[in-house]
Amino acid sequence: MTENENNTGTFGEYVPESNHPVLQQLKNQIENLESQLKASQDTVMRVRDKYRTAEYALEAKLKELLDDENIELEYAKEIADIFDSITLTKQITIQYDITATATIEVPYGADADDVAGSTYVERVEFYTDFDDAEVLESDHDVNDWRDVS
Repeated sequence: MTENENNTGTFGEYVPESNHPVLQQLKNQIENLESQLKASQDTVMRVRDKYRTAEYALEAKLKELLDDENIELEYAKEIADIFDSITLTKQITIQYDITATATIEVPYGADADDVAGSTYVERVEFYTDFDDAEVLESDHDVNDWRDVS
C-alpha cells in the first residue's frame, strides 16, 4: 500500500485526497505522458533491433562478396565506413612446425624415452605486430621426440 492509498503522508499525518479539476487534469496529463514515453521507448527498441539486424546482415554480405571476389576491397570499405560497427575481418589459420630442444638433468640410469614421455611443453604463445590483426587462439601438440644427447 502506498502513502496515497491510505491517505497518509511521509510522517503518517492525514493527507486529504483532492479531486480538484486542475489536479485531475495534471494527473491525466502525467498518465498520457507516461504512456507516450513507454510507446516511444518501445519504438526505439524496435528500430535499434532492426538497425542492428540490418548492420549484421550487411557485414555478412560484404564479407561473402569479398570471399567470392564479387566486390573490390576498396568499395566494401567505403560501404562499411558508413556504419560504425562493421569490421571487415576474417579468420585465418596458420600452422607452424616448431622444433624445440630441452636440456633436462636426470639421474644416471634414467631412460630417455621415459623422461621425454613425462616432460611436457606448458605454453607456446603467439603474438602479431600486423596492423589490425589479433591472435584469437592457439593450440599446440608435441607429436614426437628423440634423444639427441
